[in-house]
Order: sequence, then structure tokens, then C-alpha cells
Amino acid sequence: GTDMVPIVGGVSESGEILYIPRVSHSGATATGKAHPSHRVAYISYGGKEIRYRSYEVLTLSQWLWLNDFHLKTRTFFITSHFTYSIQYN
Repeated sequence: GTDMVPIVGGVSESGEILYIPRVSHSGATATGKAHPSHRVAYISYGGKEIRYRSYEVLTLSQWLWLNDFHLKTRTFFITSHFTYSIQYN
């Protein structure tokens, strides 16, 4: 199987690593910041920060290397998916 590695989305003021969550809000998909020590994900909506206890986290699924022999360059692309679900009670 493929190991799912959460993609770091930032760092909090206290130095905690934040991740990239996805939630469904008001009929739309929204992303924000997942704050592990708070046990919630936050999204910005209508000028407010909304908390979610259930969300998915963006994870690294694979790295793709593309060789361009004409330009003599090698480039890598990362493909990622929201594949890791979190539910806090």
C-alpha cells in the first residue's frame, strides 16, 4: 500500500505544525488549517473562523519525475489527495 504522509500547511505562533484540512461547508468544499493540539480544523467563512471536529487532511500520495531531454532538465511533481479522515468526539 501507499504510505499517506500529511502535507504541512504552516506553523502556528507557538511553533506547532499545521496541516491542510478539507470540509464541506454550506454546500461547498472549503480548506483551512488543521490544528492538532486544538483537535479541530478551522476554515474562514463570512469573516469568521469556523471549527470542524471532522475533516480530511491533504496527504502526499506520490512523486512523479519528468525528464525533459530537449531542455536537459529534470522536474518533479507531487500528486496529492485528501485521503486521511479525522473525527474527534
